[in-house]
Amino acid sequence: MLEAAAVLSTHSHVHAPSTIHVACCTWNVGNCAPDEANMGAWLVENCKPGADLYAVGVQEANYRLGSAASSCAEHMLQLIKRTVGDVELVKQARGASDAWAREPPPPLLSKRPPLLLLPLYSALQASMGQIHLFVFCTPKLRPYISAVEVDTEATGIAGVGVNKGGTAISLYVCSTALCFVNAHLAAHQEKTPQRNAHVLEIQRFLKVGRSTPAEARLDLSNRFGHLFFFGDLNY
Repeated sequence: MLEAAAVLSTHSHVHAPSTIHVACCTWNVGNCAPDEANMGAWLVENCKPGADLYAVGVQEANYRLGSAASSCAEHMLQLIKRTVGDVELVKQARGASDAWAREPPPPLLSKRPPLLLLPLYSALQASMGQIHLFVFCTPKLRPYISAVEVDTEATGIAGVGVNKGGTAISLYVCSTALCFVNAHLAAHQEKTPQRNAHVLEIQRFLKVGRSTPAEARLDLSNRFGHLFFFGDLNY
């Protein structure tokens, strides 16, 4: 788990915060369905109340569903919702958009009160195969978020397999661009060159943050004020 403070550019935003706190959590679930107990223990321990943005990345989330969820991604979101409280999924297509179109939240897995009562409001999702990324924001930060983009890049078998690669969500908070990348890289000690190559591929081909020709020429790490690159990196 990573916690960081991001300094914002807030010109033209008179009442905007000058600094926000960001928490990033990552979990390779090993193709085993997590339950409410271990999901709650993980998030309660790591996502302590106080952050403004929460990024939750999971890998190898491909398991038999025992609930009403239609996919492992939906099941993970249900578990996160069950743990953190009132979360509403925002459907976001690829490409920049200031509109956060709402959808009804998925049903709770049970009627017991949430284990962790965080004042989270909106959830963005980027999924590819077994790799899923969720980004949550608090209600007070929501009015300052815009230009949300979502993209994925596969680096698995033959360079197109979705078992490895990265999922990305980028957004603006006030006038500061942030990007979150949840990656799953090649395993085994001897695969370091392959991991390095895949990091470069993910940075090169993710299309977030390319709203201008000048930005399109930049490496991913140079398109944003803050880049959070995490996941099961296997280094």
